[in-house]
Amino acid sequence: MRKLTGTVSLLLLFTVLNGTPAFALSCVEMPPVEEAYEKYDAVIVGQVDEISRKGEHHEVKVTVQRSFKGVEADQITMIENSTWGNLNGPSDAGETYLYFLRITDDEQWENPLCSPSMKAGEAGNELAYLEDKELPITLDPVPVGDSTEADAEEEPFAVNEPSDSAEQEENQRSASTSRTVIAIALVMLMGGAVYLAVSKRSRK
Repeated sequence: MRKLTGTVSLLLLFTVLNGTPAFALSCVEMPPVEEAYEKYDAVIVGQVDEISRKGEHHEVKVTVQRSFKGVEADQITMIENSTWGNLNGPSDAGETYLYFLRITDDEQWENPLCSPSMKAGEAGNELAYLEDKELPITLDPVPVGDSTEADAEEEPFAVNEPSDSAEQEENQRSASTSRTVIAIALVMLMGGAVYLAVSKRSRK
């Protein structure tokens, strides 16, 4: 009886200790790449630059090498479970992965538990399917969820109106030019008058 009780106790303890992993990784089937592409918000190939612990999650900084959906920036930060990562385990610094990511409610990229993310070197078939879906990558950060698949709205060109100081300078230049022209005209008139007066005296 004591042996039976001990065995039951050990089984219960094993179940409690292993219940969370079994539940967390209940999505044991790897979905086909066609389904995963439609299901997830972003699909990228990226190299892991840095991993830091943030509570129950890892914060992973990734350099994006190729993008097939949802990401245009060359750098992103994502989160993943610190223990399990995804179906193929947590990310390792320095490794390059094919990531299938989701956007969380607080607008963060996440590599979720059931994501079929995998090392890029093991994703030959998946990358072959994604080949014609590649997007351009920019050096400027792009907000989460933006993609070139959406038409970009063109902003109207802004016309720079002259400022008050520029108008004042222009008015001053115009006034100065007008005064110069008037002064030249007066000098010419006075010169003509003097010339006429001298001529008359010479005739006398």
